[in-house]
Amino acid sequence: MVGIKSVRPCPVGAGENNMAGRFAVRVYITLWRHFVEVKCMNELFKEDLTGKGYQYIANWILSCRGLLFEGDYTYIEFLSAAAGICAEWEQHYEANKSVYEDKDGNCTEVFQRALQYATYIGRVNCGVNYGKGVYSVPLEDVEKISAIPAPKDYTIAVQKEIRREFLARYQRVTACFEDDNRDEYKPTLDKLVRACFNYEDWMVAAAQMGKALTGNTLMDFISKLGDSYTLWLNPHTTGKCGFVTGIESVGISKSTYNDYIGFSKSEKAFDKKMFVNIAFLLGLSYPLAEKLLHLNGYTFEGSERAFDKICAKGFKLGFGRDLTNALIEKRNLDLGGDMIPNLQKNSKALNIANLLAP
Repeated sequence: MVGIKSVRPCPVGAGENNMAGRFAVRVYITLWRHFVEVKCMNELFKEDLTGKGYQYIANWILSCRGLLFEGDYTYIEFLSAAAGICAEWEQHYEANKSVYEDKDGNCTEVFQRALQYATYIGRVNCGVNYGKGVYSVPLEDVEKISAIPAPKDYTIAVQKEIRREFLARYQRVTACFEDDNRDEYKPTLDKLVRACFNYEDWMVAAAQMGKALTGNTLMDFISKLGDSYTLWLNPHTTGKCGFVTGIESVGISKSTYNDYIGFSKSEKAFDKKMFVNIAFLLGLSYPLAEKLLHLNGYTFEGSERAFDKICAKGFKLGFGRDLTNALIEKRNLDLGGDMIPNLQKNSKALNIANLLAP
């Protein structure tokens, strides 16, 4: 699998800063180089994900998204590369529909979990707390815990605790949008949003005979493991990306967001784009994104707007915010102007004259 390439200053999804500021706009498109990039992409999108778990699929999703940031592009090339990636991804979807959707066309549980799990990769470390220190690996490398020279049932149990922590958080996200939570969902939603800007450790500790088990080193700790022990995971925040920086990096004004959260009963109108950005930030599947939209008077269903069609596809296939936004910008470039609102905070017209000026 292609390795994940992180390019973000905040734990909110790769490359959320304004693309125009990050990629120089020049005149030409090098078709030969784009052809080479697409050839490289094919191998990843040929992968059969049937039977794979959500952790594996989450890493695959991030690898696919990361392809967008592996080239040295001009801005126009960047948009063309994004369109090429998404075209390959759609072909993968058609060939592997059972991974993405069940027989009724609903998002599968494994894909929905994978989308959520992907939001933790890059901002969570996990491992073993052995008392005098920790053995830590990035969440995407959780399987490396199996290589610890310890009894197999212990390493399996540690990974089970880490999965349990994720699944508890996953359940909190899905519960937030349940119908019986319709009048009280905003405080929970706010906690979920703010947590996206935290870096965390998920370390598993052990106890024997009612006392915490500790060791001076990992091997010392392992040597003390008996046949009977209990494990627990106590997550804690190790750092934060500033909320203002984080929320604005995903196209949401802090003041607008605070107004929205503050109006618990009000039906004041807020821009649909804000809810789309929140849904991408939280790693929501298409059904959960639809629920968030419904709670606020919007929907993708039945819409003929290009913005809605592109965003809906982004949620259904797992493109993420950056690829989806690039698709919108590519469509605008093809149309010759700012016909479709993008996902940036201040959606400005795409100045075609400047892009093509000598």
